Amino acid sequence: MKYKIRFIDSQFGKTQLNDYIANCNHISNIYDLFNQNLISIEKLEPPFGDLRSEHLMKALKIAEFFNNVELISDIPLLNKIYSKFANKNQSRKVSDKNNNIAFYKSTFPNLKLSATNWGNLINKINLETYIGIDIICEKAIIIWNSIIDIKTTNSCSGHLNANRYFSFSNFNFKYDADKTNISKVSKLLESAFSDFDSNIFKIDVQINDNLVGINFFQIPPINWIKKNNKIPITELCNEMFVQFKSTFNTDEEFENFDINKYSFTIEAVEFIRKNLWKYANQTNINLKITDNEDDSFWIIFRTRCLIFEETYKDYYISEEAINNIKLFWKKIEDVGIEIQ
Repeated sequence: MKYKIRFIDSQFGKTQLNDYIANCNHISNIYDLFNQNLISIEKLEPPFGDLRSEHLMKALKIAEFFNNVELISDIPLLNKIYSKFANKNQSRKVSDKNNNIAFYKSTFPNLKLSATNWGNLINKINLETYIGIDIICEKAIIIWNSIIDIKTTNSCSGHLNANRYFSFSNFNFKYDADKTNISKVSKLLESAFSDFDSNIFKIDVQINDNLVGINFFQIPPINWIKKNNKIPITELCNEMFVQFKSTFNTDEEFENFDINKYSFTIEAVEFIRKNLWKYANQTNINLKITDNEDDSFWIIFRTRCLIFEETYKDYYISEEAINNIKLFWKKIEDVGIEIQ
């Protein structure tokens, strides 16, 4: 895997990073740096994505546990950092089945899995993959991969410095159709979220070709919007619809928006969000945007597609929103334990 450092803060670059590392006396100082969310590391090969502060700290903790820089040798920044603080007197552990299980057990001391379950997990999730798993959802992913005929795929919990912040989470897995009663699993998942407020939480369980996707999206409650003097959600929906209607109403499949036909506000938001992305992508294709132009295109259009996330950003980085995300993942954990 190849990686590249991304500097999130324009005031903090390569020179400042090198100076900081040079002046650090303890690895805890590095964790302090990562907690400031000044940098991330971009994966340049599939599976693409960014290693953010939580992933970088996790990678260093893995290197500390094994006292082995080879486990993070492909990430030059972390290699450099760990080499500076490595414990020369501690014996080096290799990454094998027993040591990997020992690492997971030390990380999740309250997680009671059988030897078979731990073996299932090790066969599906290597340490490099584990580094990239978001902290909030990692326990759920450990649990579900310990189930023999299920393997998780890309999942995300949201981040403070990401495009969506903590508005959105998704959990995805593939299963063996001959050995998994997916109808039962689906009902358990749907039941787990039955107490979520349908006006502000949207949870979709989608099953297609031995793949299951669970998408979670939230919007601020009315009292938060009033307290923080933000534009009402229905008003924002209408405003956005007018904009893309005036541009795309020649589309034969164009569907008019009527706020009154929705039982829940979040369903109206989903209609607007879906169409914002649909027509932005359609514009990208129709204009035959090249790969070189694509980044510039999305600098303009991504912010429009993420209008809800940007408008209500203060909510999406709040403790309330993060706790909602954590509750979503706790429900995923509970269902995983139930079907083990």
